[in-house]
Order: sequence, then C-alpha cells, then structure tokens
Amino acid sequence: MLLNLDSDGIGRLITAQGFERNQANLDSLFGDRSWIELNPAAAMPSLCAAVLTLYKQRLRSLRQVRYVFAFAMNSRQGQLNYHLVFASQHRLGLEKMKETMKAVDQTGSYSFSDDTVGQELLQFDFNEPARCAVKMQAALGGAWRPYSEFHDYALNETPFINPKAMLRHLKTLGKLHVSWRGQPAKTGFPEDKISSILILK
Repeated sequence: MLLNLDSDGIGRLITAQGFERNQANLDSLFGDRSWIELNPAAAMPSLCAAVLTLYKQRLRSLRQVRYVFAFAMNSRQGQLNYHLVFASQHRLGLEKMKETMKAVDQTGSYSFSDDTVGQELLQFDFNEPARCAVKMQAALGGAWRPYSEFHDYALNETPFINPKAMLRHLKTLGKLHVSWRGQPAKTGFPEDKISSILILK
C-alpha cells in the first residue's frame, strides 16, 4: 500500500480550538483513540513527527504488515508538504519501492523522514552511512542477532535497502563481530554465510 499522509494537516486538527469536532476523523485515521497521547502544545515539526510515528505504529499493528517506511515530500522551499507512507508484508516490496524513489531522484538521495520526535526532517546521502549506523547500534547493539534483523531494521528505519554499508562502517570502528557459517567471507556480508552478528554498544 502507498498512502498519502497529511501529517501537517492532522497536526492542525489536533491543535485546533474545539478539536472535539475532529474526534471522529482522528479516530478513523488512526483506527483507535491513540492520537489522544499526541501533544497539541508541541511545535508543529515535532507534532508532525509524532503523528508520523504513531501512524507507522498503527500500520505495523495490522496483521502481516512487517515493513513500513515514509518518504517526506517537501516543497521547493524545503517545507514538508506530506508523507508518502509505504506498507508491505514482504521485504521485496519495500526494496523495490526504495529503488524506485532513488531512481526518481537522480542525485542518489531522497528525503528520508526521520520521525524521531523533536528532530527536523533530514536529507540522507547514500554514501554517508555513519548517522544511520549509530542509530542501528543503539537499537540492535549488545546481543547476537541474525542478519535478517539488521536487514529489516535497514528497510524500516533507514534510507538503505540493506544494512551492509552500515555494517562496514561499524566494522571499521571495531564495533562489529560476525559468527560465520564455515569459512569467513573474504569481503562483504553475504547473508547465506552469516550465522549471527554482534554490534558492541
């Protein structure tokens, strides 16, 4: 599914005087009353990020929806217009969607919507995995995990299609250990040869 989410418009509904009139619409958008936890006093960029975070959580609560990713669609002035939110039950669907978005933007980057509350939307460069690697380390570090967890994290939480650039970055920092099936790979991170991965905190 590809959904058009007017997070700014939803934020305005939440901050409007007499917002009670909008309750039915908000209930319908989120599928429940979870939107009540959104802070109407927050600055609009933070409120938009919170709206997107909650919307993605609600999508992931649906049966078989494993992959959710948002593309920020900005005006020429760099202001947020809306989000395109992609949801799929299969990894390949999101991989192909990201490839398509990258192809549309011939510079090799698109506006990945980092919906961390309180942060501005950031432009991500596919040649600079360091920022995403730090976030992946915080989220998945400290325990041995199968490669699939890192792949799913990369798809859902970063502009990357797989975690390999981030894993390479963490390896150069001495923060990565790999348990191999048989002989270690000479280069890269071939999924079929990896038993599990540990990122040091």
